[in-house]
Amino acid sequence: MTDFNNVELAKVIHEHLNTYISSADQKASILLTAQLAFLGLIANVFMDLWELDGTVLQVLLVATVGANLAAMVFSGLVVLPRTPSEKEIYLYWGNIVDKEVDEFTEDVKDFDETGSFDQLVKEDYYLAKVADKKYQNLFITISLTGFTVVLACLTGGAALML
Repeated sequence: MTDFNNVELAKVIHEHLNTYISSADQKASILLTAQLAFLGLIANVFMDLWELDGTVLQVLLVATVGANLAAMVFSGLVVLPRTPSEKEIYLYWGNIVDKEVDEFTEDVKDFDETGSFDQLVKEDYYLAKVADKKYQNLFITISLTGFTVVLACLTGGAALML
């Protein structure tokens, strides 16, 4: 096993969290694309199915569209960047661009070894919070997407029975 000093460990954690965040973003983007395609498909058949005589079919159709729209919202929540409002951390570009270039340069120059380490550890903590929230929303969107598929199958079966 490799021994890490504190700084190396913090950097490894940082890279690990960034990888997980990127992975969540990719998964949610793929799901969002599929959900949009499904919404286009269901929009094409919505009116034909709606005109069939069957309250159960209409309820299933509305529930399918509703579940898909909810899944799309949670996919968007994963993909869109939301960062904690901690102003002392330079992990987030908003905190950097809020300062003038000279002020930012001086702040970075003023970091000593302890200050740099503290900055990195704080960044890791807030990255972990972002990753946690992204994966919570990703779990919800995956669940809602699965529920949408089940509802779509039930809707199709109900349409065939009429």
